Amino acid sequence: MDWSKEEGLFRDALEHIVRLNPKFVVIGGDMQHYYPKNEGSTNGILSNYTEAGPMQANDCRAIISNTLVEANIPVQILPGNHDLDDAPDTNSLNYYNDQWESYSRDIGGDNFAAYSGREQNYQEVRGQYYHFTVQGVVFIVLNSQFYYDDSDLLDSTKYKQTKWFESIINDIQKMSDVKNVVVLTHIPPFGGFPDENHGWANWRIEDRNKIMSIAYSNASSSNISTFFYPSLWLCGHFHGNAQYAGPAVAKLEALNGINDIVTIEVVVTNSVTSPMEWDGVPANEPFSSEEWINVATIPSAADAFEKYIVPDVSRITGGSSKAGLRFVEFFDDGSYRHKYFTIDEIAAVQSINDATMVGSTFQSPPWDNSARKKAFDKNPAVNDN
Repeated sequence: MDWSKEEGLFRDALEHIVRLNPKFVVIGGDMQHYYPKNEGSTNGILSNYTEAGPMQANDCRAIISNTLVEANIPVQILPGNHDLDDAPDTNSLNYYNDQWESYSRDIGGDNFAAYSGREQNYQEVRGQYYHFTVQGVVFIVLNSQFYYDDSDLLDSTKYKQTKWFESIINDIQKMSDVKNVVVLTHIPPFGGFPDENHGWANWRIEDRNKIMSIAYSNASSSNISTFFYPSLWLCGHFHGNAQYAGPAVAKLEALNGINDIVTIEVVVTNSVTSPMEWDGVPANEPFSSEEWINVATIPSAADAFEKYIVPDVSRITGGSSKAGLRFVEFFDDGSYRHKYFTIDEIAAVQSINDATMVGSTFQSPPWDNSARKKAFDKNPAVNDN
């Protein structure tokens, strides 16, 4: 087994990131290709070499240490399905925490300490689900595997994560200095439409609706300028690029008629080592919603691979002209812009500025931060627990 090509792409990407010196880096999961367990797994050959996974994780950790850590650039690593298995259990969660929990540290000055009234059972779990804040932007990390797998192995853990997510959304409303809210997950909740069928590259519909309800059901036309909710979801998993911008939910009755006022963006970023040209779509180009549906809602990744990759293995385009990364910039008013760069493209970039971000996607937050601040100052009791 040889993954030196993938190591080289990963190292090149991180070296360019070090040169550009961002505030922090998020690595979207799947730090190993081979799954950590084979008993009860349905992942075929990728579960037959469980000794290879830790070797790959160690190699990734060495590259991160020699680049980002050495340059003092904080890094957050999300739990991916290859890190945990598609149907994780307690052993695979413990394995993941042993590998990566130390990277899940606060990097921006945690200002939730004053709002710690939630029950002890629903405290965040570093490495699995947690939050951090950077210059007023709240980043919420969720373990998306809990919302992908339909087994009951970790129902209690999923329940605790979901209750914790609810508590964080409630806590955010008690703060005056939030500029934006971002959710980070490996698998996206959806990528084409909010009500798309469940498949290998999105969440189960029941879990998707539950989380969307928690995040958005309290928004209304009367408070939309002051109610904070996640406006941006940043995800991976798909080995391709996709962007959805639109209603958070598909049906008006699903969340009390808020569909026409709550809009979000779900951004899926390509692999930095192994892009795949599903259905022939260039790996460095974004999928349309229809193209996404064709691939992402296939029941299993193995079926999708068999249909779209096996007939033409050249669609695995592990090269620097397709593999890449995404830069996301936030501004003082909470607005943001983002752009995907291939490794070849980022090699030519000397700094992130207006010129290099030409062609980026720009979004303003749906709320009015000045209105939020005025409402908070007028009624400081909202700060009480």
